Amino acid sequence: MKRILILLTVTMAATLAPAQDIAGDWQGTLDTGMGQLRLVLHITKAADDSLQARLDSIDQGANGIPVNSVTLKDSKLRLDVSAVHGSYEGKVATDAKTITGTWSQGQPLPLEFKRALAPIKSESKPAKPSEIDGTWMGSLDTGAVKLRVVFHISNTEDGLKVTMDSPDQGMEGLPTTSVTRSGTSLKIEAKNINGKYDGKISADLSSIDGTWSQNGGSFPLVLKRTQDKAILEPQRPQVPVKPYPYREDEVTYDNKVQNVTLAATFTIPQGTGPFPAVLLITGSGPQDRDETLLGHKPFLILSDYLTRHGIAVLRADDRGTAKSTGVFSTATTADFATDVEAGVAYLKTRSEVNPRKIGLIGHSEGAMIAPMVAARNQDVAYIVMMAGTGVPGDQVLVAQGEAIQIASGAKPEDAAKDAVKKREMIKRVET
Repeated sequence: MKRILILLTVTMAATLAPAQDIAGDWQGTLDTGMGQLRLVLHITKAADDSLQARLDSIDQGANGIPVNSVTLKDSKLRLDVSAVHGSYEGKVATDAKTITGTWSQGQPLPLEFKRALAPIKSESKPAKPSEIDGTWMGSLDTGAVKLRVVFHISNTEDGLKVTMDSPDQGMEGLPTTSVTRSGTSLKIEAKNINGKYDGKISADLSSIDGTWSQNGGSFPLVLKRTQDKAILEPQRPQVPVKPYPYREDEVTYDNKVQNVTLAATFTIPQGTGPFPAVLLITGSGPQDRDETLLGHKPFLILSDYLTRHGIAVLRADDRGTAKSTGVFSTATTADFATDVEAGVAYLKTRSEVNPRKIGLIGHSEGAMIAPMVAARNQDVAYIVMMAGTGVPGDQVLVAQGEAIQIASGAKPEDAAKDAVKKREMIKRVET
């Protein structure tokens, strides 16, 4: 793993044990195996006892990193970071001075936070706006895809600060690590994503003409001022808009075998049932019921289409994710299969469902789970596998890693060398 990209977002609600108050500053060190990253977690509590927080990655120069869900129950703290498929699970000590747990992002890494003895400054006070303060947007053409890039520039007592958005990837508020302006020259560095922008400010201050570099690749990027927030929103006409022409129920059901409660949405077509039904199974990583990724919601769209066409649909948050209970990071594919079986059992209790026409649709890892369940459960009438494995998993992991490296700008020969190492590592694990 070349780097650990930590994007923890931050508006959260948590249930606090009365004796524990975790508001304050926390420090921890993440050992990636290739280096150590010092982290600072800032937690504040509002008047209604809800929690707000932000994370600093000191060695990456990234401050104020925006955590999309947080839960604190019975001393167990969980942070879910769907944007990067990362999560943190820790146990708060009885004296509320340490949080011991695991950061998971591709691989689990131990991470202990200790309460800081004094407040830690990470934000600079605003200063008089510079002539380039504001929002700048450009389009990055990588050859394979076009992505809008947005820089928010503001002047502070410590100099210029910049945060980045990638609207088409659903990424907002990514801090940069350094900003340097010398006359018309502007340099912005984002070490946390191995990116850099070199630009020249126009004489009329209306545009910045430059180059974005990341992971060995360089692309032209012209930025222009914008004040229209609407154009920063991703255009996704495929997302269904309420009111829907069908019924939608929020439900829960139990996996009694593993003491997990799954929270889900059940959609029922118009008309007279009983209807055929299907359970959607998410891919790898902690996923919510919509399989949300970079702002996209493929399972919401799929569920809407199927329900409009007469098929009832059940889609659930993964265990330990969003509103479902349980622990995600220690669960195996076989464990997730028992969650699916609990969903099938729930569908059989619904009077709107034809019990002889219950099926499974699995995506990615879900396409591996679907046949596992169908092979031992006669209540499954059919399965659909989307982007499932066509070769053994050890081959998939290596090929997928190599493809991601190349797509991120790595040289094919370097990615091939890493693939050889990964094959050897997996072979040793298997034997």
